Amino acid sequence: MRVIFLEVEGVLMLPVCKMVSRLLQKPVVAFKPSIEALNEIISETGAELVITSANDKAVSFVTQTKMKEWGLCTTTFDRVPHAAKGKGDGILKWMAIAGEPESFVILDCEDKEYGKMLHPYLVVVNPDDRGMTEELAHKAIGILKGRGEII
Repeated sequence: MRVIFLEVEGVLMLPVCKMVSRLLQKPVVAFKPSIEALNEIISETGAELVITSANDKAVSFVTQTKMKEWGLCTTTFDRVPHAAKGKGDGILKWMAIAGEPESFVILDCEDKEYGKMLHPYLVVVNPDDRGMTEELAHKAIGILKGRGEII
């Protein structure tokens, strides 16, 4: 099993998406180029999604229906358990429960909560720039297929 550990805010839901939703008084939608890049990763690798968002509002917002509305090519996902020491600890707890995946990648907009052990699997997305790009998708695919920069 291949796994994408995904932080929704900052990777799929960019600040500009939230601003537009407030201005138009409509529900927040995901950033389309980020969805397309994530779909490429899923299609290319068959990876499953595991949501790492620590924000309970973001976690409850992401549903199978919402993923379908956004155009994700999967609507199945899991969530990491709450962890007092941050998202990296949540990922390790998830692996202790679900089992270590064949390969995994972490998609997040920050790198503070992951430590040395998980850092090589991290692809950092800039939410203020272009979100999840094709270049970052290819880096994630490389990590998932064992062709990344992991030492």
